[in-house]
Amino acid sequence: MEKPNGSRPVAISLRLYRALARAFPFEFKNVYEEEILQVTEDAIEPIWRRHGLLGLLRLLVDLAIRIPAEHLTELRQDIRYGVRMLRASPGFTAVAIISLTLGIGVATSGFSNIQGTILSDVPGVAKPDQLVSLQAPTSYPLCKRYGELPGLFSSSLAYVAPVPFGVLL
Repeated sequence: MEKPNGSRPVAISLRLYRALARAFPFEFKNVYEEEILQVTEDAIEPIWRRHGLLGLLRLLVDLAIRIPAEHLTELRQDIRYGVRMLRASPGFTAVAIISLTLGIGVATSGFSNIQGTILSDVPGVAKPDQLVSLQAPTSYPLCKRYGELPGLFSSSLAYVAPVPFGVLL
């Protein structure tokens, strides 16, 4: 068979078409893949001769539009099947919904706690990036002395942790 002048665009279009065809859902490819590729291989050169580059581009755009449509069709079928199965077993559905609700609630409250205590700035502090925390426990008189030293800290704060059972170690 004699190659037309535009065999390069035809070859490129065919490669792109095959690559796009692999993006179809598995169930769709399982049934229609060979037919889609065969029809395209047979029709791509006549499309090139009759419509030129615009025809090849239209062929690729058509396939690019059909792929998401097929995925949405498969998704819709899967959702309908899932809803039917959940409706058929209300006990399992109730347990699943309660478990999801509790899990999402615990995760959200945990994140909210971390966000409020660790990730956000301390409210009421003018320059929170200049806060300093002493890692070792310090006595109150020593903390008071730190606060009185000129130029070391602009201000200081002491926190007395509760002592369990009134016993200091």
